[in-house]
Amino acid sequence: AAPAPTAPPASAAQAAPAPAPLQAAAVEVVPGIASYPAGDLEGVSGPGFAGDRSAIGRRAAVERYGGNLASESAVELGLEWLAAHQSQDGGWCPSRYLAGCPEPDVCGGGRRGPKDHAAGTTGLALLAFLGAGYTHQEGKHREAVGRGISWLLAHQDPSGFFFDPAGAGAGRKGMYGHGIATFALGEAALLTRDPALLEALDRAVAATARAQQANGGWHYQAQPVAGSEFTLTVWQMMGLKAAERAGARVPPDVLAKARHHIVENQGADGGFRYMPGGTPTEGATGAGTFARCLFGLTSHGRIEDGWAWLERQTKTAPDLSRMRSWQYLYSWYYRTLAAHQMQGAAWRGWNGRIRPFLVSTQRTRGHAAGSWPFIDYEQASTVYATALCVLMLETYYRYEPRAVDPRAAVAALVGPPDGAPATPEEERRIDAVVPPAPDVLAARRKRDWEEARRRLSAEGPEVRYLGARRLAELGDREALPSMIAAADQETGRLRAAHLLFIGKLKDERAVDFLMQELENPDADVRTAAASALGAITGVYLNETSRWKEWHRSWKASRR
Repeated sequence: AAPAPTAPPASAAQAAPAPAPLQAAAVEVVPGIASYPAGDLEGVSGPGFAGDRSAIGRRAAVERYGGNLASESAVELGLEWLAAHQSQDGGWCPSRYLAGCPEPDVCGGGRRGPKDHAAGTTGLALLAFLGAGYTHQEGKHREAVGRGISWLLAHQDPSGFFFDPAGAGAGRKGMYGHGIATFALGEAALLTRDPALLEALDRAVAATARAQQANGGWHYQAQPVAGSEFTLTVWQMMGLKAAERAGARVPPDVLAKARHHIVENQGADGGFRYMPGGTPTEGATGAGTFARCLFGLTSHGRIEDGWAWLERQTKTAPDLSRMRSWQYLYSWYYRTLAAHQMQGAAWRGWNGRIRPFLVSTQRTRGHAAGSWPFIDYEQASTVYATALCVLMLETYYRYEPRAVDPRAAVAALVGPPDGAPATPEEERRIDAVVPPAPDVLAARRKRDWEEARRRLSAEGPEVRYLGARRLAELGDREALPSMIAAADQETGRLRAAHLLFIGKLKDERAVDFLMQELENPDADVRTAAASALGAITGVYLNETSRWKEWHRSWKASRR
């Protein structure tokens, strides 16, 4: 039997405050929740591949990249709907998600899908929770996420696939569900570092590698065939990248072949072909443009060529007149990911269209509140539509964009960035595919460290934030005095973020400073200080008086 995911420490679970319930309002746009319970999302973030999905990280990214309180409220309400429509066995099955709907208030017009799509829809629902920082270890949805992960583990074939490769119907859509399920399991492992997930993730990666076709892509079937399907291929790539960042063993030649396949599948006009030799499609081009960003394939302006091709297509634009007919969710999903990676005018224009469209079209009344009524791939049900819409509205913090320089972050809102050389983050993305020589890697690491130190002493708070975050990722304990000094310059949420970075160093020299911060008048700062103390000491307490008592004993033991 597959191991159950590791539960959070009991003390940590007790320390998290209970979030206020979200209320659906009888209006077009749900009013935003006033604040996010800091304890729900504390310290949940993944290095590199995933953005900072902590409560503080979410707020900062939403402000920086053009989200708002309404979009975050839509995310939370969408997740409440998904949690309420989880099957009793822990999955999100298109044929059973309506079981809890009261008559006559049945969601999605009563549309159901086949049960053999359950791995894919369960994976999408889990990705939506993980995209907002909710894991099986932390947050108000940890029970739903834990049950969903357990469902995936229980439905993994002995060969590693999340379907029976020899079963009926597997030849048509099995690899779609497998890729999405692998992606979800990889993100769960990446965000939590739960060792109980790695064995299943290794088997899923090995199965994905075996199913790779000769041209470097993947097909609906796991068996060798002549050809591949591109959007399905990108799901496999995203699953492999998440798994790799989580510590799973991904064969380098599999990634190299996938990288080559991305380049080969883009036409001279910038569009990506759905199948080799075919014509470009909106979904494939959005997926391919994002895949180029994901793999660091930024040369020759081919990312921009892909986006230009998408901009020339008009039939897939969000359109309220099609509310009861076909919508292009799949295309929008990848287009949103690609635009966010590009930033600048591409992101400003697309985000200005897709965010208000999604917020204003979410159901806000009755039992269906939190879901979206769109019809795209109907067999996958309203679970599919709602999960994809939530994922699009989480784009601000799910992944960091290619341009991580603070000038470019500001330019995402006020104008296109000036030309600049490759950033350290871009180099790290490329290095993940083509590892550099050891001496080159050492030189880059030193340069990265020096740049982080320089940023920490800069004048601008945004730059200091990026420097402190990078030094925390590098585990630079020598920088602790400077990080404390930088934190002392900030107030409110930025100060809280700096305290979390200090906690990641796990250096006991920070304990006295953090104890002082427990007296800070700002609730975010106090919560962050307690979280950082827990990260350093392994002790989790929910009252300042108890921390003071612990601190006295701790100091006495070191005399």
